[in-house]
Formats: sequence, C-alpha cells, structure tokens
Amino acid sequence: MAGGLGLYSAGIEMASKPNQIPTPDASSMIAFLRSCPALAGLPGVSIERLAAELVLVVHEAGKRFYADEVPSQKQPLRIIVHGQATWESSRAREQKGAWMLGPGSLLGVDVINDWAWHAQRGTPWPAHDLPTIRCQALAKIWTLELAPERFAAA
Repeated sequence: MAGGLGLYSAGIEMASKPNQIPTPDASSMIAFLRSCPALAGLPGVSIERLAAELVLVVHEAGKRFYADEVPSQKQPLRIIVHGQATWESSRAREQKGAWMLGPGSLLGVDVINDWAWHAQRGTPWPAHDLPTIRCQALAKIWTLELAPERFAAA
C-alpha cells in the first residue's frame, strides 16, 4: 500500500504547477463560494459551474497582483481563501492602504468586464472609465483562480 501512495503523490506533484495545490472537494468549494458576499446573487447552478472551474493557488508574501493598471482579460479572476492583500484604486479618497481584502474578496472583477467586451457580450462599464489598481499580498496568500480561457465555461 505504501508504494502505491508514493506513486500517487509523485503523480500529483508532476501534474501540478509549482504554486498550485490540490483543490478542495466540490461541496467545500460550493459552501465557500456561497459565503462570498460578491457572489451572493448567483444562482446555485452558476456557483456549481464556477466551483468546477476554479483552481487553488498559493502566492508568496509581497506578490503584486496589479501594479497601477486596469485589470485585463489576460489575468485570472481570483477569490481570496486565506490571507490578506492591500487594494488601492486611483479613484480612492481614503488614505493609502485603507482598503484591505481578506477571505471571500474577489480580485479582478474588471477582468470579466474586459473579457465580456472583447467577446462582444456587452459590458457594464466603458473601459476608459475604469480606475487603475494596485493590489499586493501582505503575507502568503491562498486564492481560488479562474483562468481567462475558462471564463466562458464558468
């Protein structure tokens, strides 16, 4: 039995990206997503589809998700599972570092907006009206990520 477990672990290690860790089971993912305030209005079937497409990724402390840029369709949609990140908008009136993102927060809702515009599915905001963003992990951070090529599936 122990030999089989070793082969199983090696298979996972070879199949995973360096920062990617095994994704939680479907029921845990769905329960977590339902607890996210930004996803509260999604119907159950949409939450289930999204859960099936997400991958759990770990980022090191200091990871810059955005550096004075408008998030684009080339970046993943991220949902913080564990950890915190700072969030600054070019339109923010609060003092620097006033916004803090934690578990359940979405990073990059604008990436969906950009994808929808390019896919000619309409868009709620004109791209020229979007603020630039700075976002950085304070410490090691775990995120669920939806890759840009999976937006349509989710």
